[in-house]
Amino acid sequence: MGKRFGPPIARALRRGRSRAHPQWHLDEMSVSIGGRWIYLWRAIDQNGEALDILVQARRDKRAALKLMRKLLKKHSFAPRTIVTDEWRAYAAAFRDLGLNARHHQANWKNNRICQRRIKNTALAGVTMHHRGGVYGGTKLVQVG
Repeated sequence: MGKRFGPPIARALRRGRSRAHPQWHLDEMSVSIGGRWIYLWRAIDQNGEALDILVQARRDKRAALKLMRKLLKKHSFAPRTIVTDEWRAYAAAFRDLGLNARHHQANWKNNRICQRRIKNTALAGVTMHHRGGVYGGTKLVQVG
């Protein structure tokens, strides 16, 4: 078999990247992929850099825990501040993990990640459905 070139290239790219800002913004949205509605969980830092994206069938505390564990493992440090919407599962997940970061829960504070929403969905070519928040109700947008 031939040699694998992907892992060394990925490691070199990760090393060249700057460290994530200690303030993280987390959000979830429902998307339609192949006619099935699922949840797309996203995390960005204060500078607008995408930290990670996770696709889950559920929107519960267990999914929020999975996203946070993945982020903590990937970036190997806990953030100082986490900004989310007012959904209670985030706070429950942070308590279970024992995070002592400041947790801001307000829809208007999470505008930074909502601005990236359009870019992410345009890249993925999916149907976007966001409930509440900065759009002020239910809005259905076909992208792609």
